[in-house]
Amino acid sequence: MPGRRWAAALAAVALTAAACQGASRSDRAPSRSSASAPGVAPAPAAPSYRAGRSQPVADPVYPEFGNPALDVLHYGLALRWEPSRHRLSGTATLTVRAAREIDQLRLDFARPLQADKVTVDGKAVTATHPGHDLIIPAGRRLAKDAHVVVAVRYHGQPRPLVGPLVRKDAKQIGFTTLPDSSVYAIQEPYGALTWYPVNDHPSDEALYDIALTVPRGWAGVSSGVLRGTSASGGKVTYRWHAADPTASYLVALGIDRYRKHTATGPHGIPVTYWIRPQDSRRTLPVLRKTPSMLAWLEKRFGRYPFDSAGVLAIQPDTGMETQTMVTLGRNVPEEDLLHELAHQWF
Repeated sequence: MPGRRWAAALAAVALTAAACQGASRSDRAPSRSSASAPGVAPAPAAPSYRAGRSQPVADPVYPEFGNPALDVLHYGLALRWEPSRHRLSGTATLTVRAAREIDQLRLDFARPLQADKVTVDGKAVTATHPGHDLIIPAGRRLAKDAHVVVAVRYHGQPRPLVGPLVRKDAKQIGFTTLPDSSVYAIQEPYGALTWYPVNDHPSDEALYDIALTVPRGWAGVSSGVLRGTSASGGKVTYRWHAADPTASYLVALGIDRYRKHTATGPHGIPVTYWIRPQDSRRTLPVLRKTPSMLAWLEKRFGRYPFDSAGVLAIQPDTGMETQTMVTLGRNVPEEDLLHELAHQWF
């Protein structure tokens, strides 16, 4: 691909870089526990997940999404997809820091998903689910910087939301099920709430461990590094680990009859491509340019900021800069791949 075309594809990213780029990891304040006020419970001992600390803010444009009182440090998602029933089930375990004194935790969680059991620090509580809010009593008054572990067991047939989009290649956001029961998620500016309970705002970045259990012959793909797979009883579980803070709208999700292809990027970065066999002939040659594109981008932006890279080739012709695992349509041109890879820096 001529350099001029790559530069043209980059221009849109460069124009918005100042608006999109958040504080660097080194700029984030260290975690500190504040002294408890009288009658306020102190923070219990818990894994720090320090790198997942954020400073959430209220959103003036979409105030119904996100909660600035909560800072989710880590999401542990153990999910199962049943294609024949279009049914998602599993447990989400969230390690949460109170960004201010609170006595309840309000998360974004879209209907028709249903919470079956909710616990706070291992104790069962009764949560309410009005609209797309999951309201969980903390069981006590939490001081600022107190940590709690919230676990939500749930199930349902996820549906996407009609999003506030102006783009022609996507009309809905969130968990989308195609006629062949495959799944993908495009979730900007929000939409993660369609498949797990979440503080669905880009100011609250968190660490992720995601286990996706699917039928044999299928693959569950997400952001980060694939830590391994295990098979049992006709099912396969794919375990993903994202060690870098990730905004909820940048978490990749793809479930399909994918085959994994591997490559190596600059200075040994592991690169993976996830493609349906019937799409390999036309899609793989484009994705194979990823290492050279990363090297070209490094000359302009500096070292690639993550430990892995990859591309998830979905059926619709759209794209999203999902962190470390770009989501891209099987027919999308290579200049769009470059654009989404450039977003990994911004």
